Amino acid sequence: MKKEKKMLIPKGWIPTRVVSVLLLSAACIGQGLAQGGSSADSPFGFIMGVPTPDERNKNLNGMVDVGSKWIRISGAAGIVWDMIEKTKGTYDWKNADDIISDFAQKGINILVTVGPSNKTYQSERGYFPSDINAYNSFLIKAVERYDGDGINDAPGSPIVAAWQISNEVDSKAEWSDTPENYAKLMKESYRVIKSANSHARVVIAGMAGPDGISKYSQILNYMNDDVYFDVFDFHWHATSGGDYKKHKTRDPNRSVNFDDYLNKIKSILNDNGYKNAKIWSTEMSASDINPEGQTEKSQAVDLIKRYVYPGSKGVSTIFWGTLYEQSGFGGVSGNTNYFNTQGLINNPNNDGKSHKKLSYYTYKKMVEMLEGNDWTTVETVREDTVNKVYIYKFTKQGTPIWVAWNDSSVTRTATISGITSNRVKATEAVPKYESGKDVADYTTAFRTDTLVVINGMVMLTLGGNPVFVEPLTITSVEDESENIPEEFVLYQNYPNPFNPTTTIRFSLPQRSYVTLTVYDVLGREVATLVNGELNPGEHSVIFSARGGSAFGGDAKGLASGVYFYRLSVSSPSGQTPHFVLQKAMVMIK
Repeated sequence: MKKEKKMLIPKGWIPTRVVSVLLLSAACIGQGLAQGGSSADSPFGFIMGVPTPDERNKNLNGMVDVGSKWIRISGAAGIVWDMIEKTKGTYDWKNADDIISDFAQKGINILVTVGPSNKTYQSERGYFPSDINAYNSFLIKAVERYDGDGINDAPGSPIVAAWQISNEVDSKAEWSDTPENYAKLMKESYRVIKSANSHARVVIAGMAGPDGISKYSQILNYMNDDVYFDVFDFHWHATSGGDYKKHKTRDPNRSVNFDDYLNKIKSILNDNGYKNAKIWSTEMSASDINPEGQTEKSQAVDLIKRYVYPGSKGVSTIFWGTLYEQSGFGGVSGNTNYFNTQGLINNPNNDGKSHKKLSYYTYKKMVEMLEGNDWTTVETVREDTVNKVYIYKFTKQGTPIWVAWNDSSVTRTATISGITSNRVKATEAVPKYESGKDVADYTTAFRTDTLVVINGMVMLTLGGNPVFVEPLTITSVEDESENIPEEFVLYQNYPNPFNPTTTIRFSLPQRSYVTLTVYDVLGREVATLVNGELNPGEHSVIFSARGGSAFGGDAKGLASGVYFYRLSVSSPSGQTPHFVLQKAMVMIK
């Protein structure tokens, strides 16, 4: 049964607090619009720990460039009680003001992780605060300082859109107290935050890993009398290798399946009345120890999948850890953990490298293609665990965009149907280089191809890189006048020789009726790949010799050998062909 949220005032607060809440409500209306817009629902974020000013600028400038809309400020960079209030009643907000203001001024939504311990009050880390009233006083001052209403605000009135209470409380290093006491802390914190800023989101401490399910289940059981958080957070790092769907643990006989993990999370949320809570992952990356054989390309490929796959399962916002590599995380330098190795920009303090990785440009392309989509309606088109082909359909302002990839070690073909345009543009998600240091121009860094759509279908050849597929709609010939070729051209297929697929490209200087046919050496027709009218421009078609063509031809059982492909072009009325081109190709099994 869905629970009704109540506005609860924290115990111990004097009655004037209620008056303050009422006075702030009008100001919060405009503020709520800012926090509730489309960018606040963006799935793209990063986590930042304890950066130097220079590292902070690299994170900030990089986030603006790639288009990320969320930053999680955690650790000593977050709001830590005993760093803010070192002396009772005296608050030092300068460091927090500087960091939060920098990101807020760039329009980036801010999630702050709160450290609820304070030695001054004998409140030990990982335990329920010994003076809950003092903690409440600190927390409400923090929320009011960053609620953007113009009253008791930090300079510039920056807004913190979401508040997270502690971190990874399934780890004894972070929370040695009982589940019941963490639940009590969440209740107190939720009441305080909502009384100061009813629009702010409250996030439960991120779950470190699947072994935390039992502890979080107990915590939620102690909080099922009402709603005390808006967002459930879990972390998905591999500790000893793995991929986006399955992580290896340090126990060589044990691995963790992502779908099982997420389903258990959804189950405990549903069982305790939190069915409507959003699910985020505020720490996402590959292995915590740079796995042997990982390249910039494999990291970029992994990044795309770690956003799209969880997004298709209901994870609404994902924070990559990190954008600019940290150095010395946990007091250890070098390539020792994911915060030091999985950033999108190299930190020279780790390995002497300082360039943007391929994953930086992949992240930027991903945001460019998928920002503005409704991630609650992502459609799973294909999840073929045998052939390891995955296709997902997004909808951006009414226009479909597909993301497809192949997890196998061999090239696969895949068909997308239901396309209403006559052509699509396929863009590989990873730049066409081995390293990001070779990318001189982002706009030309990705391989793209224009594919012909026949009977609402297009066939893709999927290699190692995920592919974005978007429809191309031409409103008039003049719209593409600059790209119209001057003559009919039939290009040599690529690859050649091939097995089992190859791409055939051709150019048309005018709208024409086109037939593209494949023949064997005896002149027998093997497949008809195109048979219809096409607009002027560059076109390409994928021919498969393995199991037939997506365009109606029958190419089953082809033997190795030489084949010919013939392009016949006539006027749109379908009269006798006035232009014919032919080339040979070789299929080798």
